[in-house]
Amino acid sequence: MKPNRWSLAATCSLLTLAAAAPAGTIHAWGANAHGESNPPAGADFVDIDAGIWNGIAVRADGSLAAWGSNQFGQGNVPAGNDFVAVSSGYYHCTAIRADGSLVGWGDNNLNAATPPAGNNYVAVSGGNYHNLALRSDGSITGWGFNGLGQASTPAGNDFVAVAAGDWFSLALRSDGTIDAWGNDLYNTVSNAPTDSGYVAISAGGLHAMALKADGTVVTWGSNGYGQSSPPAESDFVDIAAGYHHSMALRADNSIATWGNVHAASIPTGTFSKLAGGSQFCVALAIPEPTTLLFAICGGALLCARPQGREKSLRPVVSAKRSGFPAPGRS
Repeated sequence: MKPNRWSLAATCSLLTLAAAAPAGTIHAWGANAHGESNPPAGADFVDIDAGIWNGIAVRADGSLAAWGSNQFGQGNVPAGNDFVAVSSGYYHCTAIRADGSLVGWGDNNLNAATPPAGNNYVAVSGGNYHNLALRSDGSITGWGFNGLGQASTPAGNDFVAVAAGDWFSLALRSDGTIDAWGNDLYNTVSNAPTDSGYVAISAGGLHAMALKADGTVVTWGSNGYGQSSPPAESDFVDIAAGYHHSMALRADNSIATWGNVHAASIPTGTFSKLAGGSQFCVALAIPEPTTLLFAICGGALLCARPQGREKSLRPVVSAKRSGFPAPGRS
């Protein structure tokens, strides 16, 4: 099989990706009380995310699929074949359509499932009843619960990624620096890195992760389960924070996990994306051979992941995470 062919067009700190790439299969492992580790079969998925006890995915034809808990309607996906990306929050979900507009569903408490109007969104991240979205002009916005300022986004047009945690938020700027705001429980805000050189971010329940350009992972916040004690390695290319666990993808396509997670079930294969839920993990496996194209844009490392359809080129991790209520130990 010939390698995939990619074409890129750069505008400021954002890129547009046109790719004819293979879709993949979904692997899930860990807790399964609600069917969260039983993803749908098929090899036509191009995007994934994980919520508290549920998973969500985009198929190559632009339709959505869901599995796991449907307690608040988070599994009742909207109809249509024009979706390009998804994010799962606590008990709600948000998807981006091909025209750049947002659609929300599930638990609408505090308007968590009522996204703003507009058609210029390129990335979205769901947290604990709040959400963040990245616009094509590099600005960001938030909605939903804002009792701790987590939805009050900083100003600027130089952002390349967003990550919504439990009651805190993160954003990555094109110069490789990280902004953090909202609830500072376990120092998720005050201990955010102040240096530069970061290329991806991910927010978990009460901890956060960041990937540096040299392939190392930095974590901060709660460490009661070891979720903020990453391996001392420098070959990571992707990250995902779950509730009390962390995941990272190595350059050789092996997956590292730490914290409160079932490590014995880690799959093998060629992976294009990771997502962490509440004590379960999700990974998108793609066929071999395939080409993953990395580009430096405005100081941020961006990855052209196989998506099977035209969509925005996002940072190595679009940094979407759900927030979950603390079950006692943190």
